[in-house]
Amino acid sequence: MESDLNSNSQDIETSNSSEVTVDIDLDYIPKVNYAAAQNQVSIIRALRVKNTSENVLSNLHLKLTVEPQFADNKTWPIDRLVTDVRGLELSQLNLELDSAMISKVNEAENGSLNFTLEKDGEVLKTKKFPIRLLARDEWGGSEFMPQLIAAFVTPNEQAIDNLLRRASLLLEDAGHHASLNGYQSKDPSRSYMLVSAIWSAAAELSLTYAEPPKSFELAGQKVRLPQQIISDKLATCLDTTLFMCSAIEQAGLNPVIIFTRGHCFAGFWVQDTTLDSAEEIDVWQVRKAIDCNELWVFETTLLTQRPVISFEDAIKTGKAQLSEAVEENFSRAIDIRRCRM
Repeated sequence: MESDLNSNSQDIETSNSSEVTVDIDLDYIPKVNYAAAQNQVSIIRALRVKNTSENVLSNLHLKLTVEPQFADNKTWPIDRLVTDVRGLELSQLNLELDSAMISKVNEAENGSLNFTLEKDGEVLKTKKFPIRLLARDEWGGSEFMPQLIAAFVTPNEQAIDNLLRRASLLLEDAGHHASLNGYQSKDPSRSYMLVSAIWSAAAELSLTYAEPPKSFELAGQKVRLPQQIISDKLATCLDTTLFMCSAIEQAGLNPVIIFTRGHCFAGFWVQDTTLDSAEEIDVWQVRKAIDCNELWVFETTLLTQRPVISFEDAIKTGKAQLSEAVEENFSRAIDIRRCRM
């Protein structure tokens, strides 16, 4: 690791001795939520202790406590710490997150990671790093948790099953096979037809658009799950995107989430394939798949428009947001199937 460790910290106490100069550097995710706990995300990425004095230090212990108590306390024994401005990089960085405690958080709260470096019981250095404990239904944003957005794609909710039953009836009424059979037919046009039917069923819900928080794609936001969307009749662009991706995945297809500056929308693969990685930041790779008619993207907020917007128009709007003229707005694409892997 280079010297890009997170410096958003507070020195609480240092030794009064001019002969001992030590520091603690931490690279970490400054947010934690229930999805992170369930997916065993490592909050600490790198941890380093530096000795810039002229003395070799031995018999040290670095202790970590967390506030609130969302993880177990931890201690790293350090036999010997030589003078080195680069510092000693520690291992065994995984924290045991308390999923039961984190699952009960309804509103975000501030916390801290508190480090104390001791020698023979004497405190040499204490340092506090702030952390944000998010609500159970809150996504932390693409700056820290891009792939964890998949945890909010919930295909097994009853509300999604109800939506798919309506989509099945619409297919049957139009003279098509009613089964939501994913890629079984190996016909790309069938995949398109399934999502079009899901779109029509969702359009019948008469949803109302809700403005998302500013820069939500970076900082995150609370998420409405499918049943809340249906009961409240309100949805942001992220809500409608997750709602449609949940239905697409439950129908046996592979959904994709596209993030642009201040916005997001959905996509799906017409054949059983994925992006090369869970997260794609090269818009050209996404556009190539679209141009080959392998990936179809569509604007999900048009579900809130009256009169109802056709699925074809939603696709035109989605594709326009990835054109060369506005490609600087592109942030990333998240492939849900890859995230599941």
